[in-house]
Amino acid sequence: MPNIAPLKIGVAGAGVMGRNHARVAAEMREFELTTVFDPDAVTAEGVAAAYGASPVTTAQAFVEAGLDAAVVATPNRFHAEVGVALLEKGVHVLVEKPIAANVADAQRMIDAAKANNRVL
Repeated sequence: MPNIAPLKIGVAGAGVMGRNHARVAAEMREFELTTVFDPDAVTAEGVAAAYGASPVTTAQAFVEAGLDAAVVATPNRFHAEVGVALLEKGVHVLVEKPIAANVADAQRMIDAAKANNRVL
């Protein structure tokens, strides 16, 4: 069986759901949790440290982190902003529910996934 490198994954949003996603990603051999984003530095640092990841406090730094996949667990009003930016960078994205604050934002993410041949 070939030795496949784990996907570099990050979690955006280190609240209750983001922490759960970080924990699960860190436990799975298919993933290497590399980055945790939260605008609150103490929160980002705490969750990242718990799972051996690097903390970032801006969405831009998260998008530029060189990820293969990401979980977006920010407040839903930010899902489209972060999700579209990641998809346009070629990152596969899992978005916590609800997918977006409105239908137009959800469609923006769907369109970005299709245009960049990424999984949303």
